Amino acid sequence: MKKLKINSLIVLATAAVAIVGCSHPPTTWDPNADGKVSKTEYYTAAYETWDIDADGYVDYPEFQQKFVDSKLFSKWDENNTSLLEEGEYQNALQEIRMTGSPIAKDFETADENKSGALDVDEFTKSLYSTWDMDGDGGVTAAEYEKSLDQFGIFANLDSDHDGSIDESDAKASLWNKPQ
Repeated sequence: MKKLKINSLIVLATAAVAIVGCSHPPTTWDPNADGKVSKTEYYTAAYETWDIDADGYVDYPEFQQKFVDSKLFSKWDENNTSLLEEGEYQNALQEIRMTGSPIAKDFETADENKSGALDVDEFTKSLYSTWDMDGDGGVTAAEYEKSLDQFGIFANLDSDHDGSIDESDAKASLWNKPQ
């Protein structure tokens, strides 16, 4: 099995979790009803989706519950082994249009049991530890935003690069599968 890189994994999961709970176009995240979702509106809505108890921190149990509830891992696990293997991982990256993402750490680092594939616990632990930048056990809104910025999540969704997401961006982004 070719080595996979953890930052690509993080990009995949970060993009996916940024839209968990948002199965509708971004217009539903537009509190000022101007027809566009600004970066601030997007990050606020995405973070609030994860902060289940609204205490200003996303702890690991909240994160894991929301991610498992999203069924994204199950969706990406095409052969139903409860493991994310290399081909499935690559397909998921392609689905969310993140195939050219930055790479830094080894996939093997996340594969704690050295099975050559990631189970949902390995996947969520590696992602969560990357988001919890100060290691205090709670992801703040600032840490969440920094993580999304680091991997260009908003920029990827803002297909016309005008600084906001509107209906045309939604049609060209994650809400529609690439051809």
